[in-house]
Amino acid sequence: MQLSDITLVLATRDEASNIAAFLRSIPEEFQLVVVDASRDETPELIEQLRPARSLVLREPGNVTEARQRGAEVARTDLAALLRCRCRVRTGLFRRVGSPR
Repeated sequence: MQLSDITLVLATRDEASNIAAFLRSIPEEFQLVVVDASRDETPELIEQLRPARSLVLREPGNVTEARQRGAEVARTDLAALLRCRCRVRTGLFRRVGSPR
């Protein structure tokens, strides 16, 4: 399994001050689905900072609904549900799918 086989699903609401650091922390190979209910510029920042391999859905709702929606539109077999304030460490998903 490769990193491109994993979709990161992110539910956001007014995360303009956090989104750039999150985006810098994820490898470019990941697919990214963001379900956003912001009143700030979060979705525009995502589209500007990471235009490739990203899908931003602007939909109202709570975190549970946003995560569900993101998982539904993911085009990979594996989806990881993350918070915007987390940082993806190098190697976090490298062992997924590798033989034990």
